[in-house]
Parts: sequence; C-alpha cells; structure tokens
Amino acid sequence: MKNITLLLPTKDHEESILNNFAQLKKFCTENIKSFEILIISNGSSSHSLNLIEDIKHHSFVNHMILDKPGKGAAVKQGLINSEFKNIVIFDADFSYDIDNLKKFFDEKEHPKSSFMYVSRILSRELFSNVSLLRLVAGRVYNFLVKKILKIDSNDTQAGFKFIDKSIFTNCANFTSDNFDFDIELFLLAKKIGIKPIPIFTKDVVVGKHSNIGVFKDSVEMLINLFKIRKMYL
Repeated sequence: MKNITLLLPTKDHEESILNNFAQLKKFCTENIKSFEILIISNGSSSHSLNLIEDIKHHSFVNHMILDKPGKGAAVKQGLINSEFKNIVIFDADFSYDIDNLKKFFDEKEHPKSSFMYVSRILSRELFSNVSLLRLVAGRVYNFLVKKILKIDSNDTQAGFKFIDKSIFTNCANFTSDNFDFDIELFLLAKKIGIKPIPIFTKDVVVGKHSNIGVFKDSVEMLINLFKIRKMYL
C-alpha cells in the first residue's frame, strides 16, 4: 500500500491516540510506503491538545485544531487538507483493529473501490460493552436510514471508511457538521458505488468511548434525516 492519509477526527480522544501511537506507527511503517497521519482536534480541551505535542515532531504527523464543533466539520477539513488522495477515516478511540485497513486493498495493493466502509458483523460479543438502550437506538436508526433515505447499509455510522478523492471528487460536499455527515457521504457516493468490507466481531467494540448522547443526539439525528432527504431525494 502507498500514498495514504490516515484521518483521525477527535474530541478529547487525544490520550487514546497517544496511547496507541506506537502501534499505529509500526503498522504504517511496515505496511504503507508513504503515509500521513492527520489528526483533527475539534472541541478538545487544552489538556487533550497538549498530549499531541509528544508526537508532533514526526514528519508524517500533521495536527489541525478547529474551533467549529462537530465530527463532520473535522472530517471535512481532513478531506480538504489531506496530503494524499487515498484517505482512511479512522475513529480516534481505536475501537477497530488497524490491521483491518489491509482489507480495503486487493492482492496488488490497489483499492477495491473508491468508497468503502467496514460492516460490523452483529453478535452478542460485539455489544458486550453496550447498553440495551444504545443497542436499540442504533438498530432503530439504521432501520430509519434505510426507509427514509433508501441507503442499503446496516452500518453507515461505522467510523472506519476509505475514500479515493480522485474519483469521489465531491466527498467533502456534505453539509452536516455533526455525526450524521456519514449519511450524506453515502448519498454523495451512490453514483460511484459503495462497497462494504465485513470485519469480525473480535476486531471492534461498539460504543467503547462514544461521544453520542443516546437521547439528545438521537433526536437531533432523526430530525436531520428528514432534512437530508429533502436535500438529496
């Protein structure tokens, strides 16, 4: 693999980035010929921001600080400012095994598609650390996404995605600054194709350090589904 920007949007997950940095660096240096780790801190505390100072001296690490809150705003800035056209969006809480990045590429190390997302296989193990309320809310939300926006995916919110922005040229054209930017990504990508990449349950823990509030954010995301439908459908 080569020419990859690993995009890590974060709100106070800088400690997680720091704790996992050695493992991340090892994976990238051993598997990717040329890479960038682009950290976008958005709404993080000064304490969290200071933690990144310990790794900023690496030539392949770039760090941006935003004043505009929201994961969508952070991802948009990362997509616009990435050094390479191949971009992997990766949750900064490291709920996923980074080794799964290899699954986005074929045996000749070419991307399998211009837009891919990990599709988590549901099981009791997968949700061992998730409350029943959060589990039900997630299932209901996925159902509504399918019905309201006609998106054929069970995992639009998975925080592990691949984008080739030389083909998916309008990938940063979503309007949401918040968690529902993922929904717009799927709608923007419909014309170029969307490929799910299944991963095993042992490689992910759902809701490990989620910043989404079950009640407040779920209601807002539901309202936004209808706003998004008005824009795209």
